[in-house]
Amino acid sequence: MSDDRSSGLPRLHVPDDEERDAAETRLLAPGEMLSGGKKRLPWFIGVQGTRSTGRLFPIRSGMTVGRAIGSDILLDEESVSRRHAKLKVLSTGQVLIEDLASSNGIFYAEQRVERRILNDGERIRIGDVVLMLALLEAPDDAAKVALEAIDPETRLPNRRYIMQSLMETLHYARRYEAPVAFCLLLVDQLQDIQDAHGAAVASHIVVQLAMTARNVLQDSEAVVGRFAEDEIAIVLPDASLEHGSRCAEWIRRAIEAAPMRVGSDLLRITVTGGIAVNEVGASSHPAGLVEQARRNLCSAVVAGRNNIEPRLELSSQPAARANREGF
Repeated sequence: MSDDRSSGLPRLHVPDDEERDAAETRLLAPGEMLSGGKKRLPWFIGVQGTRSTGRLFPIRSGMTVGRAIGSDILLDEESVSRRHAKLKVLSTGQVLIEDLASSNGIFYAEQRVERRILNDGERIRIGDVVLMLALLEAPDDAAKVALEAIDPETRLPNRRYIMQSLMETLHYARRYEAPVAFCLLLVDQLQDIQDAHGAAVASHIVVQLAMTARNVLQDSEAVVGRFAEDEIAIVLPDASLEHGSRCAEWIRRAIEAAPMRVGSDLLRITVTGGIAVNEVGASSHPAGLVEQARRNLCSAVVAGRNNIEPRLELSSQPAARANREGF
């Protein structure tokens, strides 16, 4: 027997006495539903996207999702169609999302779907944007959930979110016997920049470097976030050690080739990186993979910084492309 989650069918829910009493005494506003005896509102939380990470979107029935001005949920991302999807809030507390013949489609668990019923906590990918459905009691709860996954200074995915994503990616990798690469990039000059220009400028530099990494990778499945104050972490699904090292080296070259202007200063930024990859079929733990990447990062620092361990010789084409695009 297939379960309701895999089939996309709504789960049958029999309300208990508390919920029945609540239903008799409360009036629900449009978009609200009873869940666990409490009134809750559905929200989308942006967990991945060039401009959408950390954003909160309250949901109600009939909303449209797209890049066009006038969309109820406006996603200013190149991979999102002008009219991409439509939403319906069900009385069960679930959300039905339907594709509006978009170019890049809607994906659930890496399978393209025309329509899908989402439960609390599930994720959907629209183009390159990943959104998570959350049933929350109030906007304050939405902000709290977002802060648990987002670095407040940069609005990038934080350490907690990265570790959770790494755990989920490793689970997928064991099931399908695929490698996973994890990369730690240390921003070599960040402490000096913070001392000279302040924490806000340093955080802005981290954001720019993360965007550079995302543009070099061109991989919607990669997770790029702030792992520590001066560290950027990257999770690369289906990536061997050679591929992970190659990607990290391209990112290093792109960053080195594009100095950043802060006020009247033109700052040359470099990064030092360490790569680790799980063995195919091995039951790798996220902490073990992070520790291996950190050991390689330390080796790269000892070797003189502005390099990636393990090292790999590459052509300069990716860095040149990133420089032409102004990153």
